[in-house]
Amino acid sequence: MMSLHKTLSEGQYLAVSNVVPTDAGEYTCQVTSNDGCHVERSAQLSVIPASGFNSYCARDVLVHNPRVRMAGRITLGSSVDKASAPWHAVLRMRSQDKTFCGANLISSSWLITAAHCIRHFHIEFKEMFAKEKVDIFLGTNSCKGESGVKYGIKSYVVHPKFGARAVYDNDVALIELDRSVTFTENIQPVCLQPSSIINNNYLTHKLGHKIGRVVGCGQYSEFRKAAPEYLREVYVPYVNREDCASVNIGQGNFTDSMFCAGYSRRNMGDACFGDSGGSLTMRLSENHPWVLVGIVSWGVGCDRSNHYGYYTHVAAFENWIQNYTISDRDP
Repeated sequence: MMSLHKTLSEGQYLAVSNVVPTDAGEYTCQVTSNDGCHVERSAQLSVIPASGFNSYCARDVLVHNPRVRMAGRITLGSSVDKASAPWHAVLRMRSQDKTFCGANLISSSWLITAAHCIRHFHIEFKEMFAKEKVDIFLGTNSCKGESGVKYGIKSYVVHPKFGARAVYDNDVALIELDRSVTFTENIQPVCLQPSSIINNNYLTHKLGHKIGRVVGCGQYSEFRKAAPEYLREVYVPYVNREDCASVNIGQGNFTDSMFCAGYSRRNMGDACFGDSGGSLTMRLSENHPWVLVGIVSWGVGCDRSNHYGYYTHVAAFENWIQNYTISDRDP
């Protein structure tokens, strides 16, 4: 039998605990004031089994309060402590000793990243991607991977419909590490949630203004190509799909495999070149874990007026992800 846990101050909803499948159904909350004013609201409760990925994900991860860190591009804010984004992986081209993308740990053996980090590898390095050319570092906030744990690539898979309807359509890929990860304070998988939870609780304004946290090692700005020494973060608001599609990004480039976030004014905060593959995470409150909602995908420049950042809609690929990683779930 479920029990009322508490009323959360951020967002108009109640958190309940100890739910079981038979608790599903319609519930009504009633409040009566001392002067006799009466209000009631009803809602439907669905009980969804937790993903096997989530038994250890993003546990006890501490970050700064986003309300005091909203401004500043991702590489102009303060450095991120390695324990505050323990799912972040640094991808480096071995022969050129260069970080080119980020990725996100989702289990003990698998990372999720942007497909273009693999398929467009040749544009930056003038040679085709091969697993033997890339080193992966976890457990570090160094953009060079220093003091981190190094892994190789056992296998990788790019979504078969990457680029089908637009250049960055279905921009998602999975990387299998060459050995299993041991979870520590500095190395933890990020949480995943089914599309029903993401669409109804995160990618919506129904429960208030939604803010995403983006981390990465991208360059300082569109015209300043130097990369930071340490992982950076920026907080960006979720933007309605109508607004995402209304800006000048070209016909058909905004598909249902993505969403957008950011500001219409310049110099307010954005991801930039080199942040690709990294995470946009959200959480419902300070008592909830961080959930992977988006993957840094593309944009028109960086931090421009009347433009937003575009992110792969991770939950849209729920079944595809599980088909490859199901054997690696927690028991």
